[in-house]
Amino acid sequence: MDEDVMLIHDQLQQSLNEQVKQPSLDLLMKEINGWEKKSIEKIQLVAQDNRQKLLDMIAELMDS
Repeated sequence: MDEDVMLIHDQLQQSLNEQVKQPSLDLLMKEINGWEKKSIEKIQLVAQDNRQKLLDMIAELMDS
């Protein structure tokens, strides 16, 4: 009987620990996804800016 109570206690404790950890994992995943998205957006903006600068330089050379 005591072993059954201990087993149930251990299972309950494990279940609670997993439930507490899961939201933390979800939050971290969301933070990583947000960081990834922002990083990609910044890279795209820099790439577009540099494309435009290159086109402007080529246009200047053609006009010279």
